[in-house]
Formats: sequence, C-alpha cells, structure tokens
Amino acid sequence: MWICCLIYRLTNMKQKRNSKNMKSQPGQILLIAVMLMATVITVVMSTVFKTNTDTKLTKLEEESQKALSAAQSAFEASLKEGNISNISTQLSGLSKFTGSATFNSDTGIEFTTRAPIKTNEQYTFYLSNVAGAPEDPNFNNLTSAYSGDLNICFGTTSFNPALEITIVKSDYSIEKITINPSVSNIINPSSDPPTKTAGSGATGCPTGETFTQRQTIDMDSGALFMIVRVIANSSGLTKIGFKGISNLPLQERLVTAKASTTGADKVTKIIEGSQSYPQIPAEFFVTSF
Repeated sequence: MWICCLIYRLTNMKQKRNSKNMKSQPGQILLIAVMLMATVITVVMSTVFKTNTDTKLTKLEEESQKALSAAQSAFEASLKEGNISNISTQLSGLSKFTGSATFNSDTGIEFTTRAPIKTNEQYTFYLSNVAGAPEDPNFNNLTSAYSGDLNICFGTTSFNPALEITIVKSDYSIEKITINPSVSNIINPSSDPPTKTAGSGATGCPTGETFTQRQTIDMDSGALFMIVRVIANSSGLTKIGFKGISNLPLQERLVTAKASTTGADKVTKIIEGSQSYPQIPAEFFVTSF
C-alpha cells in the first residue's frame, strides 16, 4: 500500500514540475527573440554606418585629389602669367573651383639660400637683374648690376668651410676669390682685389639664420653674377647669406597657390614653392683632375 502512495506522489511531483517548465518557456523564448533582434539591429546599423563612412571618405579623397590638381595647375600658371586673383574665371578647366595664385618677387637688402649647401656644391648668386621669367630667362640682357659692399655669411657651430667665389664680369673676365675662415683672411690672386674687410659672427648677416663667418666684398658695377662653392675636407651643410647696402637683384620668386572645391564636402589645398633663376653647373668653372 505504501508503495502505491509513493508512486502516486512521485508522479504528481513530476507533473507539477513539467507544468512549471511549460509556463516558463514562453518568457524564455521572448527574451531570446529580443536578444536576437538587438544583435541583428546592431549588426545592420554598424554595417550601414561603415558603408556611409567609407563612401564619405572616398568622396573626400576624390575631392582632395581634384583640389590638389587644381592648385598645381594654378601654381604652374602663376609662374608664367603672374598673379591670378580668381582661378575659376582666369584659368580654363577650373570653373568648378575657387581660389587664387600669387607670387612674391619683392627684393631687399638680404637673401639666404633656402637649402643648405653641401661640401663641393655651389650656389649661383645673381648680381644683375635677369630679364624674363625664371623659367625663361634672357641672359642677353643683364642690367642694373649691384655695386658696393656685400656681406657673405656662412658656417655653423660644427661646420666652418672655406668658400671659393667665382665672379663673372660684363667684360667676360673671371675673378676668383677664396675665403679661408680658419685664418680669417681672403685670398685673391688679382692685382686689384675687390675685398674690403673680414670678420666673423652674425653681425651684418641676414636675419633668421645663425652664421659663424662673415666676409665683406666690395663689388664693382661690372659684376654680373657670382658662383659660391663650399670647400672643406669633411662633409657638412651650411646655408649662405648675402646682405648688401642696397636692394639686391631678384634671386627667386615665392609662389602660393590655393584651390577649393565647391561641393557640399568642400576641400581646400594650398601649394607653396619657390623658383630661382638657373643654377650654373660647377663644370663650367671648376676643373677636375
């Protein structure tokens, strides 16, 4: 008898447990469904966001390339035509862009090379104004030669080379000068040297750079240009500065070109660069053995 009662109780407990499980299943299914929907929505939104971002980045890259090409075109046009106030109206093919291009050709009493000069390299410094644009100079018409004192500055705290200066004159003569800072003198084999004083330090040198050496040369009006060559028994770099008592002839032009797209995603590109008159190769005046 008691065995029958035990079986009945066990059967009744199992039925109750199954009944509770059946009642809790709908809640679990709903929770799982909500979690799945949240996951799907998150994945979809992430995919859409990434697609929109990639599309926008691609569009910006395209606009950036277009603006850069327009700025380069304006830069090149400015070198030939001068200042351009509105690239959309003055340059063909750029009607969908806004911007301008200007060049600075101001002269002053001082000039410093933009790039340092290496050992055995040289820089051509013009003592007369060159007719024509830098990309198309006319060397048959060198006018208004500079005359008077001209400070030549060079050297750094770790590099003090000698300078070999070749001066080309209007009577087709050539004069050589060697500046040796180690003994603070100027070597000039001519009977009438154009040198005046020797000195050191930044006094009398162009601003913006720190020079350790300065030499002053008294230039006559017949000098057309000079070639300054760096000489040293070790490698090094030095900029070369020139400072006169009056305005020096134009050495280079600084060009700034700006172009912007006109679409919703506006992109602006600016290009800056300089253009100098031709640098005469060293082989014309330096003999190698």
